[in-house]
This record gives sequence, structure tokens and C-alpha cells, in this order.
Amino acid sequence: MKNISYKCAAIGLAMLAVCSVAQPSVVEYHLDSSGIVTIGDGIQLDLRSYPKDWQGRSAMSVGHDTPDAQTLTAHWELQHEKKSYGNGFTTLRQLDDKRTEVHMGVRMTEDIPTEGLVISITIPEKTIVGGIFEDDKGIHGDVPQKYSILSLYLDTPRRFSFTLPAVKRKLAFELPAGTRFNLQDDRQWGPTFTMRIYLTGPDMLMAGKTYETTYRIVGETHRAFAMQPLVIRQNDDWIPLDYYKDIQPNSAVDFSQLPFRDAPAGKYGWLKNDHGHFVFEKLPGKPQRFYGVNLCIDAPFLSHEGTDKLITRLCRAGYNSIRIHNCEAGFVKGSADRMSLNSEMMDRFDYLFAQAKKNGIYVTTELYVSRKVLWQDIGLEGDGRIPDNTLKALFLVYEPAFGNWRMFAEKLLGHVNPYTELRYADDPAMPFIALVNEGVFAWSRGEIFNWPVTQQAWKQWLAEKRTVQADYAADAPADSNGKTIQSHPALFEFMSDMEARFAVKARDFLRQFGVKAMLTDWNCSPTPRADAVTGSMDYVDTHFYIDHPSFISEPWALANVTRSRPDRAVRSIPLNISKMAHHAAKPFTVSEWNFCRPNPCRSVGGLLTGYCAAQLDWDALWRFYYLGFEAELNDATPWLPYLNPNGYFHIVSDPFQIATDRATVLLFMNRQAVKSDMIAQNLGRFPLSIEEGSGQFSITTPCTAGGFALDGDTLNAMPLTASIRGSEAAIWASSVDLKPLVESDRILLTFLTDLQKDGTQFLNEKGLVLQKWGSERMVVRHGEADVTLALQDAGKYDVWMLETDGRRTTKVPVNIVDGKLSFTASVKGPDGKAHFLFEIVRKDMK
Repeated sequence: MKNISYKCAAIGLAMLAVCSVAQPSVVEYHLDSSGIVTIGDGIQLDLRSYPKDWQGRSAMSVGHDTPDAQTLTAHWELQHEKKSYGNGFTTLRQLDDKRTEVHMGVRMTEDIPTEGLVISITIPEKTIVGGIFEDDKGIHGDVPQKYSILSLYLDTPRRFSFTLPAVKRKLAFELPAGTRFNLQDDRQWGPTFTMRIYLTGPDMLMAGKTYETTYRIVGETHRAFAMQPLVIRQNDDWIPLDYYKDIQPNSAVDFSQLPFRDAPAGKYGWLKNDHGHFVFEKLPGKPQRFYGVNLCIDAPFLSHEGTDKLITRLCRAGYNSIRIHNCEAGFVKGSADRMSLNSEMMDRFDYLFAQAKKNGIYVTTELYVSRKVLWQDIGLEGDGRIPDNTLKALFLVYEPAFGNWRMFAEKLLGHVNPYTELRYADDPAMPFIALVNEGVFAWSRGEIFNWPVTQQAWKQWLAEKRTVQADYAADAPADSNGKTIQSHPALFEFMSDMEARFAVKARDFLRQFGVKAMLTDWNCSPTPRADAVTGSMDYVDTHFYIDHPSFISEPWALANVTRSRPDRAVRSIPLNISKMAHHAAKPFTVSEWNFCRPNPCRSVGGLLTGYCAAQLDWDALWRFYYLGFEAELNDATPWLPYLNPNGYFHIVSDPFQIATDRATVLLFMNRQAVKSDMIAQNLGRFPLSIEEGSGQFSITTPCTAGGFALDGDTLNAMPLTASIRGSEAAIWASSVDLKPLVESDRILLTFLTDLQKDGTQFLNEKGLVLQKWGSERMVVRHGEADVTLALQDAGKYDVWMLETDGRRTTKVPVNIVDGKLSFTASVKGPDGKAHFLFEIVRKDMK
């Protein structure tokens, strides 16, 4: 028997997957109007033509046919770069309760060269990792926990089956004889795996010819096909929300008086590393934490009036840091050499920095994200702009590219801010700097190895290695391109060495330039290669996203998959990354993180992240991202799709993100809120239990208590008890005077169900695949919670329903039951509008 094995997969986990699939489950098959089939919780099937640029296809809906209850057909156009090349069709036919026949094809109307016409089957990483696959020839293998090679399987099976441990299911494809089938690990580009059923290989698709295939999917019991979209509309279940962005001073959501900022920033000198944590040089022995948001695109270059408004809001949100990100275009706007700083834009940034510093807000940034650099700028032949990831790789192997990075760093960090009279290199209010954002060689290794400069670096590196060890990587070709070398083991060591050498060279340059800030690089994921880089850095940084959108047709275009449950979310928080940081005895930060919308479970993001970060004793967090454009500061512009079509991460336009972020502030920044004594003994484990499948959990700390519960269930997080009705929801109570909850004078209760835009459309009733964003009007799913709070002197408290800016609107009736405060928190207020914030306050307080 043939066997394919991968070291990253555990035998025990594979065996568990085999056992788990024996349990029957209901699997739904959906067909959307563009011919895309969705199976269960995120597996996508569509017919794709891959032109020479490998960009795949886009599809335009033509219509549907429903001949009978067991058959469903979608008609669509095969498009590339908005031009139609053929008429596509997808038909689902339910054969019995376990088998579905799929007929897919396209009749070409134009000739087009292709790298392949395939059925592309996209599977989320979290669904398939740890499973096993097997074909009818006896070839089998494990799906690895970590990326190792691109192609896991390539053959011509008649049957190919695989387990999905995350959903306890098994699927199989029955294929026509001679069909080429491939399983590919895509995690070097994104969190997915792809299976491909080939209709053609590299070929010219000819006008007038039909290319088609029929195959079967075999799985557990499923019910009839569904195609009815879910459309969110304002009604009795979805209540309209008035969203006010500014925070009212002295309200329950004004955190400006909490002891998380100490103005001005930099007053205690530079940051240092003390036993793996940040400390100020003038406050030795006192660990520091930083929390804030990313400001992107045009947000670092607001008008002075806009900056004043923004800084006031950030102070009232409780932040003590901001990250300036993805905005280099503003620094050099209009400059012919794409390098000289723009005086008007620098004045705006200088003012922002000075105001942040004045108010105790520390600033971090990186020295390359997406600044425009042309091929000619670094002496290479080529037209137009160098792709960002390609340039990041060139920094590592090509001296003129590194010189371009160095020159911009000199200009920015050598600039004297007239409001502070300091170079940025000399200002301790910018105490941490990243060299390059997500500067990983692997992002572009297939392309970059086609460039002579990389091939020359590879040859030189091999020669160095073979000087020490004559037979080192004897089978590694000295002359190669990206396709033939990308899977060779020596390549990974080469990339690791290049990344580590860049980090040292860049660090040494910045130190010689007088930069005193702490430095980091490689903010991607923990790997042995990351250790090589972080070893020369001052602190360790990474990024993580829960429910990052996964796109079906074109990147950053609808439709896309964006749905996870809280139990999956918490397992996805990369708790192990903190082990890398503490093992290196260096401070640990997360400069980008988010629970992305439109997933309603983003409501738990602040609780889970704040709690985990506090328990694991992280040192800084910056949420991605708050603001991109000045107009978004205003209440009248909740979201600007013509400026910012990417609404998945946007915080300022999402009141649920704002609300949940307060939990992060109060859990992470309040060091007394979570006890972390166990970390030194058992890093990576903490007292948080989440029910498998439902996602229900509770968190209890002295100053914040709450969790997530389903409709009809009761959450117990003493001293808070909440019985949920009408919708699953996250609910928590936080002391905003930082006293223990039971004796706090002022408590903020947050009750989050789901928030969407009126008219938001999903593929089906599960809300799995987002198809339309909807209008500007926000609506909140109605729900109620019967709340009981054990307080000292419970009879001395009032409860107020609040607007999003903290203004009190309606006094909520209360009862005292067994000495505890009891009331009902309802999303729908007496004014017919949605409310999800409640203030519990002593009656003698104003």
C-alpha cells in the first residue's frame, strides 16, 4: 500500500478524526446565482479558468432553474477582467440522502489561453487540518497542522475521500475515469486548502466548444437543496439604531479618567526590556502595557481640527497608544522621487503626533508597508510599480532595494517635528518600531526566484554553505527558478538566513542613525524561521484575525465567507505565539488583531482577547483598524463604501466593535482584573471553558464578569446572572471605577446580539456567505436579558438605558430579589430604537 505521511500531522489526531466521522450529521448544499456551490459551513465549489496571471475567474449571475425538488441549476457568465468569455452552468441533483451529483461546465464564446480549467474546491484551514485523505488506489495521508509543502496529493483517482475533524464529517468525490485531481495547501497565501478537479490543463479554450464534467459528492445525510438568501430587514426582530460616535464626557463610557495614560508620553524616557516586559528607564521594575488602535491610509494626516476630535475620542476610549499603518503614500504624496517628504502632509502628521504625545498616547509604526517604489528606482528593468511583497523580498537579497528602505527610514526618522522640536529617532513617545510589515520571503518566493538578483543571492549562499560543508544540499540546483526550487528543504533555510541577516543589518543601521526605540520584525506567525529573526530584535510582534474574510471569486470582492462560532474563535486565538515571546524573554505584542464583521460573534472579541491577553501577560495590543479617512469621524457618515469598500475590520463605523473593545481595555489594561500567577507554571492554559459547538462561555474577574449564551439559556458569571431571550448574545458587566463589581459605584452593562446593515444579504439562512453589505442604516437584532447582579446595598442603584455615546435616555425599572438587583435589559427601547448599553449607578451619584 502506498502511503503519504507528513511530520506535522499527529497520528492520534488523525485517528480521532476517523472515529468522529461515524456520527451522522446534517449537511446542507446551497447553489448561488453565480454557480458556486456551498457545502455545510464553508466548503466552496466553483468552475474556474486560470489565465496566465493565475487570477481565476469572476462570475455574473444569469438566472436559475428549478425543475423539481431534487434538481437545481444556475446559469452564469465566465468573466475575466470584466469581459465575458463563456456561458457557464452548474446543476445539483440529489440522488439519495447521501449522494449529490454535480454537473459543471462552460460553453466558450471567446478564445482564451488558460493554465487550467478546473473545479476549484476551497476548504477553510480550520475545517480540514488534522484530518486524513485517501483514494481508491490506497494512497492516503494526513493533513498537516503546519504548512510544509504546496502539493499534498496529485493523481487520477476514481474516488477521493477526506475527513473534516472540525465538523466531524467525511466527504468523498466520485470522479470520471482519468480525471486529474489535486489537493493543495494554500496557507502560504491564506488560511485555506484547495482541491482541483481538472477539465483541462494548460490549453487554449476555444470559442464554440463546451467543456464540462459530472462528478458525485458523497457524505452524511443532508436535506434538500436550499437557495433562499437571508436578507436582514428592519422589522420587529431588527431594530433601527441611532449611532453617535463621540463619547460624552463623564459618561459611563468615558474612560479618560482611568489610570491607563500618564501624560505626556515619553516623560519617563525610553522603553526597556525587563524580564520579558516593557518598562520605562525612569520607572524600573514597573511593567507597562499599551493598548490602542491602528490609524491607516489618510487617518494620520487629518486636519488639525480633525486631529483634535480624534485624540479626544481616543483618550475617552481609554487608549494609551496608536499604530500608524499603511500610510506611506501620505508621507511622500506628490513627490517625483517617491521619497521626499510632503511638507503639508508632514505638518498634519507632526501635529497628530504632538497631540498624541501631549495626551499620553504612545505611537508605533513600521518603516515599510506599501510605499510605491518603481523598478527603475532600484535599478531593475520593469514597468510600473514593484508589488509590495516582491519588494519586501528584494530588501533581503538586493542591496539597492535595501538602500531604498534605508533612505526612507532616514528621511522619516530624521525629520524634526516642529511641535516637539525632536527628530522622531530621538522622541521616546515613539518607543517601538517595526522594520517591515509582514515582511516574509515566502509570500513571493515563487515569483522572486525568477529574478537574477535572487538567483545570484541563492548561488552565493549555497557557495557559503558548501565552503563549510562540501555536500550541503547536494541535490539543490544552483541555477533555478521559483517553480523548481520552491519545495526544496534548503530553500527554507536560505529564506530564514536572508530574513535574519536583513533584521540584523537594518537594526545596526538604525542604531548607528541614533534610533533608541525598541525594534521588531516578522509580525506574521511563530515558526523556526521567526525565531531566527526575533533573536536579534528587542520585542516580538505578531498579527491574528478571527473570521478573516475568505473570498470565493476575486480578492476583496463579494461574495465571501465570514462566519465562525465563539468556540472556534477562541481556539483560533494563537495562544502558542506567546510561548515564543516569553521563551525569548522579550516583550510580546500584537500589532493587528480583530474579530471581523459581519460575523455576529465579533461581539465576544473584546472579552476573549482582553481576557486571554491579560492571562498570558502580553505587553501591547493594537486593534486593526479604527479610521481610514477624516469624513468617517462624523456621525452622518457611518461607512463610506466609495472610499473604503473593505468594511470587515472597520471599527469607527461599527458600534459593536467599539462596545466590545471596552471589555479589552478594562480586562487587559487593568492589571488587577485578571490574575496571571499561573502563567509561569503552565503557560498557554487558563481557566476559560467554552462549550463545543454552542460557543457558550463565562468569564469572571473582580472587575468584569460576563460571557456568551444561546437563546433560552442562562449565563452564570458571578456576580452576574443573565437569562437570554430572543437571540444568542454576549453580555458582561464592567466596573468603570475599577472597584470590585460587588462594591462598584458605577457599572457598565453591555448586551450585544447582532448588528448588521439594513438590506445585508447572505447566501442562506445560516448567514455563511456575505453577498451584499446593505444600506447605511444599522439595525440590531432584538433580544432581552433578565439580569441579576449581586451588589452590596443593591437597593441603592438606578439603571439607565444609554445611547452609544453614553447619554442616559430612559430609567429602567428594577427589583430587589433576594438582596440582588434585578432588571430586564431589552434591545428595543421605549423610543423604538435599539440600545445595548446600560449604566448601573448609585443613586447618590450625579
